[in-house]
Amino acid sequence: MRVKRAGAGRRGAPRRLPSMDARRPILLGVAIAVVIGTALLAVLPRPPRVAVPVDSPPAPPRMTPADVYAMFSDPSPARSFDLPVALSVDDAGVLVLPSDALVASDAFIMDASPFTLDVPAGRHPVSVLHSDFDDGDRRIAAAMVRFVEGDPVRWELALVPGQDPSVLGPDDIFGYGVDSGTGAFTSPEAVAQLKAESRYTAFSDALSAAMPGKAVTDPLTASVEVDPTTHANVVAFASGFGDGTYPSYAGFDRDGRVVVVLTDFGILDASKD
Repeated sequence: MRVKRAGAGRRGAPRRLPSMDARRPILLGVAIAVVIGTALLAVLPRPPRVAVPVDSPPAPPRMTPADVYAMFSDPSPARSFDLPVALSVDDAGVLVLPSDALVASDAFIMDASPFTLDVPAGRHPVSVLHSDFDDGDRRIAAAMVRFVEGDPVRWELALVPGQDPSVLGPDDIFGYGVDSGTGAFTSPEAVAQLKAESRYTAFSDALSAAMPGKAVTDPLTASVEVDPTTHANVVAFASGFGDGTYPSYAGFDRDGRVVVVLTDFGILDASKD
């Protein structure tokens, strides 16, 4: 998916939509509030108009993938939309890849293609960059899967078949869309398993139970196995401020091997130094 890179304010924790029965009292309350508000506007004096600038201030520039990667090694204090955040690195589990292909996608909408990257099959650790705000809010700023030891010397946007980076403008990115507030690393084999309705239902129930998202202290990561034969699994994590489109980057060593793949959820400000 190709999108314009855009800044966004802080949003609430991701929630799945309630049923229509659960929403009916909410909608009724909203309707009553609208009627009361309209009546008050008709009788109350209106305040004088205040001129508002047409253009809002630009969002702070985002970190580069190299900067985000450095935070995994040295999670020093940072800022998110000009607010201070404390960073830490958490284990998110071990990703099992039955073959040499990696998928990054919405954890509940498994329809993405694998990256055009040559990554080794096997078991690979996944870590997340955890961001804590002063008001108690907790977010995942980035997620990273490691394939070999060492540090990358260059970075490239991770692409799926059909994506051409030459068509991107300076503010454009390719990334995967998130509609559930949850991203994931997984494999084509796991995606294929989840095409069966019964398996998908069992998986989504397990993931929802592991990441209920109802309290600020609920887990922000989970690992769910979807195939007991190959042990293919999905490693999921909360996606920054929620829904959006997020780029992934591959870090290569001097021998051209993929060292890590990192998904940036775009919540950390670049340094002003």
